[in-house]
Amino acid sequence: MNLKILKLFIVLFIFFLSGYSFSQEMNSNNHDSNYIKDSLEIHEMHKKIKDSLARSLVEKIHMERMQMPNYKSWNEVCPVLGYKVDHKVKPIEYNGKLYGFCCKVCHKNFSENPGKYVNNLDKYGIKFIGKK
Repeated sequence: MNLKILKLFIVLFIFFLSGYSFSQEMNSNNHDSNYIKDSLEIHEMHKKIKDSLARSLVEKIHMERMQMPNYKSWNEVCPVLGYKVDHKVKPIEYNGKLYGFCCKVCHKNFSENPGKYVNNLDKYGIKFIGKK
């Protein structure tokens, strides 16, 4: 009789342990699925924020470019250094022509002594023929 009770006790004990481990596994799976769900939600929120920031940055750059003037000058190269003219730098009128510059420093140098630099360009304003 003791052997039957011992076998019954062992069977019940194994059944109890398997039920306990099954419930732990279910809780673990449920926890894992919640973790994955939360992780996906967080990832989506980060993506939306990143996309929103990128859009606002692009819009800001676009608005800044739209507000910047685009000046026209007769020359294509800077009379001071010979680099390509930046049409965002305000030109200077001298002898009836608008002279464009590659940078603000050249603009300043030209404004102080324009006669020194006007002969640095060919007659079409596309080649630098002077000395830097």
